[in-house]
Amino acid sequence: GVVFDELHTQPNRALFDVMTKGSGDARTQPLYFLITTAGTDTHSICYEQHQKAQDILDGKKHDPTFYPVIYGAGQDDDWTDEAVWHKANPSLDITVPVEKVRAAFNSARQNPAEENTFRQLRLNQWVKQSVRWMPMHVWNQNNTPVDLSELEGRVCYGGLDLASTTDITAFVLVFPPTDDDDKYTVAPWFWIPEENLKLRVARDHVPYDLWHQQGHLLTTEGNVVHYG
Repeated sequence: GVVFDELHTQPNRALFDVMTKGSGDARTQPLYFLITTAGTDTHSICYEQHQKAQDILDGKKHDPTFYPVIYGAGQDDDWTDEAVWHKANPSLDITVPVEKVRAAFNSARQNPAEENTFRQLRLNQWVKQSVRWMPMHVWNQNNTPVDLSELEGRVCYGGLDLASTTDITAFVLVFPPTDDDDKYTVAPWFWIPEENLKLRVARDHVPYDLWHQQGHLLTTEGNVVHYG
């Protein structure tokens, strides 16, 4: 038998595979317990198992050897709603006093950097990073197209970060507010070598290929970024 606690902390699937693939073949009824809170890496073995569990609960997959139990807030649930807290914590106010959760919630409301920690550890909700310095609804309000032709003649500051093989090359233009426009406008461009795009996806667990398809990331020919 294997008890694998806090699977989300595993940096890769190596230990999981060693413990679960073949280690119980000598037993007629091997038993594995996977216990974890949600994590931040949707490319991890933990998220893979979470998705399998959710698919079985939703009837999308069938595996009689896998018994899934998930207590957690859904991705669209309101993390400020105490009913959601109880959904994610069935024994709330029995084993864990609700006042402690309220105190953690109030602290997270006053400090956005604590919001994702609360959602992950208190509500078992998958988040994209462990510390959030800006609430996503604020970030998403800035997701508007930039028309460079409308910015011609404006004061502008440019920043250039050059890389050749392993990092991302970036060029960013920042247009400060004016009397007619009280917001900063930012226009960024990013490049990586075309030949190591797939390698970066596998190595960094980052969807560079998708960003490239969506036009957010540019590539240069070869295995280095050419500045010419």
